[in-house]
Amino acid sequence: MEDCTISVINSRKLGIKGILSLLVSASDVDLMEGCVEIQDEKVQQLQKRMHLSSMVVNKKDSARLREEITLPNNKPNIGKIIWYDVQMSHPEIKIQDGVVPIRGDLQLFLLYEAADDQIPIQCMEYEMAFHTNVECSEAREGMIENIGVSIGSKQMDVKPDEDGEER
Repeated sequence: MEDCTISVINSRKLGIKGILSLLVSASDVDLMEGCVEIQDEKVQQLQKRMHLSSMVVNKKDSARLREEITLPNNKPNIGKIIWYDVQMSHPEIKIQDGVVPIRGDLQLFLLYEAADDQIPIQCMEYEMAFHTNVECSEAREGMIENIGVSIGSKQMDVKPDEDGEER
């Protein structure tokens, strides 16, 4: 999402406009035989067997993150969540033996109605670091990775704090 504009239309409606950018690519694998042999006396040949990179594993996996965030003290209690978004930034992946550790940052944006009807609509932004591991028995340290990381689904729930307030 490149741009997001949120405006209050009236006490019960919001106007949300956004610009999305998409990156679409297609790829195809073609196996072709290179030069095998040259049969000309005027051409010198130097042959050497080489080990090229090959794909060791191709799989799709999920890692679940569960994090709890408390509203800052200067924010009112949550009455109802209107809209939220979670984005990931700076993912770092370093393959280790049998596991693929993933770390990065999560940015949360929350738009909510306060529990008190007299208080206007509230918003909150929060950034936090995350770290998780994905098991992969074929993974070995030093391998070259081609790993894509994205947020699949997200869910946000409001839970009462120790005082019973929806924070």
